[in-house]
Amino acid sequence: MRAAAEIRALQGQIPGLLETFVGVNFSARSAGYEFGGVMKFTDRAALEAYGPHPVHKKLLEWLVPLVEAVEVDFEG
Repeated sequence: MRAAAEIRALQGQIPGLLETFVGVNFSARSAGYEFGGVMKFTDRAALEAYGPHPVHKKLLEWLVPLVEAVEVDFEG
């Protein structure tokens, strides 16, 4: 799946992005969502820098029209 490969490839290209987990849902509890991901950043500043980063924006150009994104940011 192109989306998963390109999202995983963000790691190492965007400073502060430590880990990227993405995959296709296999659970009936998904409320209709088919694909999900979790990204771990060094801190809030890295998360804030991620959004406008050129590599991320290039991904969004083709991905946004294809998905209904739901984003949740939290500290753990």
